Amino acid sequence: MPDAEVSAAREEFSRREYDELRQGVLTMQQRALEVETASGSILERENAQTSFFPITYQVRWQLQLAAAHLMALDNLIQSGGLPYVAGYPLIRAAVESAAQAHWQLQHAHTRQRVLRSLRISWWDHRDAMRFGMSIGKYDTAFDERIQDAIRSMKERVKALSQAELDVERTSHTDILIDVERKLKLPMPTPLQTWQLASSMTHGNTLTPGSTMQRKAIDPAHPNVYVAYASWHLTVPLIRTTVQTFEAALNLFTQRASQSA
Repeated sequence: MPDAEVSAAREEFSRREYDELRQGVLTMQQRALEVETASGSILERENAQTSFFPITYQVRWQLQLAAAHLMALDNLIQSGGLPYVAGYPLIRAAVESAAQAHWQLQHAHTRQRVLRSLRISWWDHRDAMRFGMSIGKYDTAFDERIQDAIRSMKERVKALSQAELDVERTSHTDILIDVERKLKLPMPTPLQTWQLASSMTHGNTLTPGSTMQRKAIDPAHPNVYVAYASWHLTVPLIRTTVQTFEAALNLFTQRASQSA
């Protein structure tokens, strides 16, 4: 496998692109907090139908998570430059959260957006209860009370009378596929970004060839390399993550002001 070193000019170009992206990253959390649900809007009605954990709360939380991870990455960059590998788990988490926020809102029909929200409440509660059981803090009465509350909300929406809540959680892969079909972003797509960052997070030994610069240490050992971070190979992942966040925030703003 040959050396893979990015030219200094390309590295500098990508570093400057990150500086431009950074200005948006630093305002992401505040922008997500500033979205207000207008009286009489579609989102106000959907909040009432998902009042256990309102859809607005769920979407805003995912946007806050995406912002927090990108801001944590920026803290690493400002304190020590582009991190060697520690940035990839943050990129992975950020694009995952931004995509879920968009996925919750993107369906054209209210009933489907409400169903997704109620299922997320169901899944999150179920996962929390499983964790509680694993540490000996499971509360049967509390569990049943929460399940009854979420079921009751579902039953009040006539269009959801045949829908089930107790189904398998929609995978991150399926969510990302749905979102990238809607957004049609250039490569790397949200799914590609998530897959590549996941591979680095989980220590795939071949992925560094796509995400890092590398140079042979000794001509006598042509398969042994030193690898180091590259702006040119990392910034496209950050760009796609920011674009996914922007799309989710724009859709959130639209739904919050759109009349029912």
